[in-house]
Amino acid sequence: MGRDGIAYLAVADADAGRRIPFAFLAQLESSFHQMGGLDGTGGPMPSNLSSFSTTMDELRHQFNETPDADPIQRAQAELGSVKDIITKNVEQILSRGEQLDLLVDRTDSAAHQSLAFRRRAVSLRREMWWRNTRIVALMCVCGLVLLTFFLEDWLSLIHI
Repeated sequence: MGRDGIAYLAVADADAGRRIPFAFLAQLESSFHQMGGLDGTGGPMPSNLSSFSTTMDELRHQFNETPDADPIQRAQAELGSVKDIITKNVEQILSRGEQLDLLVDRTDSAAHQSLAFRRRAVSLRREMWWRNTRIVALMCVCGLVLLTFFLEDWLSLIHI
């Protein structure tokens, strides 16, 4: 029983559940009272019956054809889409975290390799400096030996 002693009735398939038919009846009652409801004698106003018939057809179409007619199913669908978005965002964050870890590992490896390269370069530079110094020293000794040899020859030629 609705307001003013009017009974509203709907027949629905079992797969429609209970929420959709009761939501339809509540919307039907609300629409009826918005259109003027009952006249003074307790019957519907005759001028409103034809327009209310189209309103009932529109409501019936809305609740039969529109999957969003059930607010709970609509909320569940929205929650499902939000859940999918959150899952996708978490997967992206985890992927970024893995990529950051990989980048940090590569950076550490590059830092270690650059230190090892620097040590080898310093060692090689010192080795080459010593090698060059030995060559210069050997050339000086050879030059002195040759100079003394030529000086002895020259001095021996002068004293003859």
